[in-house]
Amino acid sequence: MRFLWLIAFISMAMPLSAGSVYVEGTNGDLSDDYLNPTSLVFTPGVNTVSGALAGGAADLDLFTFNLSSGQTLTEIKVIDFTGGAAGSLFAMQSGTQLSSDPVLATINMSFPDPIANVLISSTLAASDFDILPNLVVGPPFNFANPLPAGDYVVWLNETGAASTYSLDFTVVPEPSTLMLFSLASAVMLFRRRS
Repeated sequence: MRFLWLIAFISMAMPLSAGSVYVEGTNGDLSDDYLNPTSLVFTPGVNTVSGALAGGAADLDLFTFNLSSGQTLTEIKVIDFTGGAAGSLFAMQSGTQLSSDPVLATINMSFPDPIANVLISSTLAASDFDILPNLVVGPPFNFANPLPAGDYVVWLNETGAASTYSLDFTVVPEPSTLMLFSLASAVMLFRRRS
């Protein structure tokens, strides 16, 4: 029994593999269309998204990602940020598109549907700050941390000075999935030694 606990502990302590990387300058501009956000593929590990916002209500970066069954999102770290004076908007909802037009929401300074949001800034980037706990404190996520499997849409916006950002999204297997993987690894190791 101690052997299984050791295997489980070792597998949980293993470093996460690199996930996907999306860089606007290389991979193309992220969508401005709230009905058709850019679809990104996140894999287990640390998935990096980097982009630039020119400033103004109409310059948006919108993308979706899916967490497969057995995966959770445990962190969203701000790893780099420049410009944007007081910070740029980072907002997120469940689903594959935003439920309302973000340009109108920015102009009217209101969003009719629940959407989690925070300002990202150079201060947060200086400490690789995890914004996920701040996003989930109210609707629509209501303290769901980590975020479970499902579809999510992200909206980044800067109405003032131009800004650049880089964010790390950490995707990991759920503990039960990780435990099954650990058990399978232990059985394979035991069979190999027999």
